[in-house]
Amino acid sequence: MPQHYRHHPRVAPPSEVLVRTEGGEILCRTRDVSIAGCFVETPRRVNAATVDLVFTLPAGGETIRCRGHVVRSEPRGLAVRFLGLDWSELFGLARLISPGLA
Repeated sequence: MPQHYRHHPRVAPPSEVLVRTEGGEILCRTRDVSIAGCFVETPRRVNAATVDLVFTLPAGGETIRCRGHVVRSEPRGLAVRFLGLDWSELFGLARLISPGLA
């Protein structure tokens, strides 16, 4: 999606992410991350409306554990909107996206 359609800036830190669905767990990688969500590259199509995500941010090592709403599914990836982040996780994401907030 072109950047001018996006509501939140994104960064592309390499990060492994554990994606949990009703069908099991898949170890994947993030393609990009914003304060609102992320795009997860998957080895195969994942059909799920919601997922649980676990990943560690490179800036400060904050571990994010949250539920996510799948807003788009592709043959090799998922666009996920974060649900239920706590303040610490939100601040960790904000520091990653805007390092001057340290």
